Amino acid sequence: MNDLMPREKALEYGISSLNNNELLALIIKSAYKDRNVFELADDILNLANGFNNLLSLSYEELISIKGIKMAKALEIMAILEISKRLSKVDRV
Repeated sequence: MNDLMPREKALEYGISSLNNNELLALIIKSAYKDRNVFELADDILNLANGFNNLLSLSYEELISIKGIKMAKALEIMAILEISKRLSKVDRV
């Protein structure tokens, strides 16, 4: 199972089988020339001081990471905003 890339692992074993780094790598999709998506995901997690603090990241913080530009930062911010809104939805 460890040899699969995030997309293939998610298809084979389900999205919940991905670890935090793999989830971010799946969102990031592509990397900077000298860095792979897993390294960029690590940079994001380190900047946030862990997965539990991702919601506190700002756009400016994301684009400060080499390899994260406007479009990628906005995609990540959109996913974080969806997460915030879903956490506020009343459960029936």
